Amino acid sequence: MLDRERLFQMLFAKEWDGLSEQLYLHRNLLGQDPVLQQVTQLFEAEFVGHLRGLPASEQVKTTRHISMLIASKRRSFKESFWRPVIEIKLQAMYEVKDTSLSGVASEWANDIPLARDLLVRLQQERPEELADARRSALNIKAVTAAPRAEPIQHVTSIFKSAQERSFYLAMLETVPKLLPCPNLAMSVALDYPVLESRISNAAKSFFFRAQFDCVAVDPAQDYRPLHFFELDSTFHDTAEAISRDRMKDEICSAAGIKLLRVRAFEQKETTQAAFAQLIREVLAPVFAQSPTGA
Repeated sequence: MLDRERLFQMLFAKEWDGLSEQLYLHRNLLGQDPVLQQVTQLFEAEFVGHLRGLPASEQVKTTRHISMLIASKRRSFKESFWRPVIEIKLQAMYEVKDTSLSGVASEWANDIPLARDLLVRLQQERPEELADARRSALNIKAVTAAPRAEPIQHVTSIFKSAQERSFYLAMLETVPKLLPCPNLAMSVALDYPVLESRISNAAKSFFFRAQFDCVAVDPAQDYRPLHFFELDSTFHDTAEAISRDRMKDEICSAAGIKLLRVRAFEQKETTQAAFAQLIREVLAPVFAQSPTGA
């Protein structure tokens, strides 16, 4: 039941959160009850000024009920009241990293430019929140480093050399029905439990540190690896590299796969066009036997 006297008491005591809650609970009377209309007008006159003086965390808390009331009964308030209230709430939620911001901003995106701007910022800064808000049965979290003056991402290209990049592009061009996977871990492509008893102890240790420079997999066969490539260079001539290559050869032999080692002795042989021609020649028997032309 609406206690009109209590509403005025809360108004003059500036109990804004409690008053917001009462207005929300009796929202169906807004526009009908003259006393409630008077309280609403007085509330509008003072609430925004009070709200601006609060810290962001308190702004989020204090706008809890009034924002719901505005969302359901916006026409009961002047735009000069509801717009700044929602803007203050959105900005405060962004500052305190409130995880429900994406939902609230989406609700107001058509009416308030700040809401659209914040959605863009979230997409750039915290995309997992947007994705998480759209899926009730999926949780997404991002682990971030300590904040810096200027954000730095310590990432690098997936290719270790220009030669690897050229070879990858040549594979895409030459065998478009296959998927080339650069620098693929050996433990991903090969079945270790089967190989364990067939290789030396040194090779067992090496297995989980090794990778193939490029593996062509077949999407039509559950992404099974078909062709294995190693791009050799002068870096493979050291004693340590020779030892690693021998263990890789041992593992490939035990797995029953052919490792195609490619080595260019001239720079002109490391272009995309040169590698494309080489791939056509090396895999010519495969093309001839494959009904799909892979």
